Amino acid sequence: MDGQATRLRVLTGLATETGARARNEDFAAVVLEPPGRVTGVAAAIADGIGGAKGGRVAAELAVRGFLDAYLGQSETLGVRKVAGRAIEAANRWIHTQGRIDPDLKGMGCTLTALVLRGRRAHVLHVGDTRLYRFRDGRLTRLTRDHRPDGADSANILTRAIGAEETVRIDYTAEDLAPHDRLLLVCDGVHGSLSDRSIEEELGRRAAPEETARRLVAAALEAGSDDNVTALALDILELPAANLDDLVFAGQALPMRDPPAKGDLVDGFELQLL
Repeated sequence: MDGQATRLRVLTGLATETGARARNEDFAAVVLEPPGRVTGVAAAIADGIGGAKGGRVAAELAVRGFLDAYLGQSETLGVRKVAGRAIEAANRWIHTQGRIDPDLKGMGCTLTALVLRGRRAHVLHVGDTRLYRFRDGRLTRLTRDHRPDGADSANILTRAIGAEETVRIDYTAEDLAPHDRLLLVCDGVHGSLSDRSIEEELGRRAAPEETARRLVAAALEAGSDDNVTALALDILELPAANLDDLVFAGQALPMRDPPAKGDLVDGFELQLL
């Protein structure tokens, strides 16, 4: 070959601890691209809503439901549509079970899902789990917490999987670059560690598994009284750009205002009829 990467290559690492809680209501998983398919890498993290009996059940169902539904769909369908439908289906099932099963009454969870396909990262998000990107020594948060404004709202969510029959999902698409580090964490981690601390840990460039373990340990040492979970992904190689990637890159460029009458265009004065 000519040295051009033809497939997406990703390394992953996951760590989770119960911490001071009676049980671990976090759940996270990642599925690498199956041989012979172009579904990409799919990962997700969920945090069961505190106080609900079925928090752990909801978190695991949301993640497994998303991954199974996404990977089971046609490769030709758009990521946003397929992933969105997968999350909506998980939301309906969790909401229904939370209403009819007394042991799971009121169950729900947050969910941050990530699909790496081609040279892009597709992000779908509900709640206050987070996705960060570390690139060129700088940390950027790619999700927004769904919490009301105010210092007293730390434990209140404005959106959650299973809370209602329908769910509003944040969607964004970001470009990928070789050596990007992506990090999915629950609030037990980001609520105890500053962005600066997370940035420094990702900057150590340890293996993803070690990075995830160190972040979990640091959150516990910092006094987190919640479950703590971290899922790290390192982008090793990216496939060659295709037409969709070029269109996406072009859309991200700033648009100039259209020329007005009297403007010079390539040395000629524009005359509008």
